[in-house]
Amino acid sequence: MNKKSYLIIIFSIIAILGTVVPWLLNFGSYEVSESGKDWSDFSSYISGLLTPIFAFGTLILLLDTVKLQNKANRELVKQTHSAEKRSLQASFESLFLNLLRVQSENVESFSISVDIGDKEHVIKSAAAIKLLVELIENYRLTINNVVKLNENDGGQLSRVFSIPSGDNGLKKLRNGKLQILNRVNDNRQIFHLVRGFSNLQDQISSYLTQAKGFTLDDRRRYYKSLLNLSNFELLMLIMIEIKYNPTAHTEKIERNAELVALFEQHNLAEFKRMV
Repeated sequence: MNKKSYLIIIFSIIAILGTVVPWLLNFGSYEVSESGKDWSDFSSYISGLLTPIFAFGTLILLLDTVKLQNKANRELVKQTHSAEKRSLQASFESLFLNLLRVQSENVESFSISVDIGDKEHVIKSAAAIKLLVELIENYRLTINNVVKLNENDGGQLSRVFSIPSGDNGLKKLRNGKLQILNRVNDNRQIFHLVRGFSNLQDQISSYLTQAKGFTLDDRRRYYKSLLNLSNFELLMLIMIEIKYNPTAHTEKIERNAELVALFEQHNLAEFKRMV
């Protein structure tokens, strides 16, 4: 028994003694009556004093029982919600891992062709994405250099492309690197990579909602997992696509404030501003 039960028992004993002892002190010297009326009066005396006391004690016990029942019900509801959350989380993680697998397969199948001398070489997987990002970065630097060379003409990018084809700066823009970028865009490999990443972040934001019992920390944990399990060059390529080739998928990524905040932590947003 708990402390409250002991207190109730002690209180009941005191109440009984407080009722019987005064009666004994006043009428204990008398002989036991054989009159039914006397016993009826004695019964009325005892019940009149003890009934309200015991009724009050019963009320306290009843309230305590209701309180314990409500607590048990809350625990049951909490356990039910926790079980539902674990079930939803297990279902989501299965979907999340499958989408990560698809993204990994898209990265593995990604390829670009490079002309070296008279031969065409095919570079695949993460190495191809890394090379593509490097080519885009070199392309940007080349444009900047050409703009600087033409500062006397205003230094505007639109004027760069009006330079005669014999100019060294324009030749750099039209070399094999630019042709590689066009080939990659033609077979939509970049689009599939961006779409896969967009679907992953979209599942996190739409599945792990507060209405289903998930918190911002839950979503943030999966966003971090998404970034950590994604090839860094792929993330840089996505930043480039967001800036230069916006689509419905890149817009979804850019509208996700929680994910963009993590981009800032990984310096990806700074890379996007630089390219």
